[in-house]
Amino acid sequence: MKRVRLGSILGLVLGCAALAAADPITRASFHSDDIKGPIIVSGAPLGKPAALGFAENMVPGSEATLGNISLTAFGTIVVQNPTQPVWDIRAQAVCTIWFEDGSTILGSFRTTGTFDPATGIITTTGHYVFTSGTGKFARVRGAGTLGASGPVSDAVCHMDGWMEY
Repeated sequence: MKRVRLGSILGLVLGCAALAAADPITRASFHSDDIKGPIIVSGAPLGKPAALGFAENMVPGSEATLGNISLTAFGTIVVQNPTQPVWDIRAQAVCTIWFEDGSTILGSFRTTGTFDPATGIITTTGHYVFTSGTGKFARVRGAGTLGASGPVSDAVCHMDGWMEY
């Protein structure tokens, strides 16, 4: 029979105590429907499917339980039928959500939808994933649906999903 060392047992006990003392994970819904701002598109399609760069810089909105937020995203929009009056589009981006206390959530999203170049109206829906964060969201993870609608000069973004932090 092997003898168990006192140091091994003490290390196991201290490790378990440290885990028990760590902050518990909070699970919450994540909902926002009033983040507004311009979607800035650079480049123009030349009669064939084209990838366009875009940047969103949404002005503060409100998240139901966490307070005021701002969202910044950088990515690409792929135009699938630029010869039609209304374009089918796909967008993907990395994004940062900023909170009043300086905490951030980093994530990404993919959407599909339409864009009318004559009116400047965009409508998209898709999914987002939270991958990391800072401050109180250092251990964040989450996912949900999102979309944008309205004129690209002042689109409204909504998000619905869950998060753990």
